[in-house]
Amino acid sequence: MNKRIIQLRKQGLNNSEIAKRCDMTRDSVRHQIESYEKIHGKIFSGDFSRKKITDEEIMRVTYLRKDGLTIKEIAKQLNMSYKQVEFRFRKLKERNRQSKIRLSFLLSGKMKKEYDF
Repeated sequence: MNKRIIQLRKQGLNNSEIAKRCDMTRDSVRHQIESYEKIHGKIFSGDFSRKKITDEEIMRVTYLRKDGLTIKEIAKQLNMSYKQVEFRFRKLKERNRQSKIRLSFLLSGKMKKEYDF
């Protein structure tokens, strides 16, 4: 049994990403994971919990992107998968959109108070 496969899976990588890193097929990775889970139980129950994305991670990704790095380069530098970096960008866009909505709501309320006759 390949311990590296299990280790990468616990880090949150999917079968395709693990296969690329271990130079294996996706089916081989799936088989290894299934064999492990038959003996030790599900990897995702107890062994792995999705960690919350920190503001610091989002800012690191943002600064690297502003420095001109591609998502692939950022992923390599931060030891993340492409999908993980992409997810952080989506979270950042979501936060920016929510901030703009909140700001416009606050401004519209302020404007109403100032010009309410």
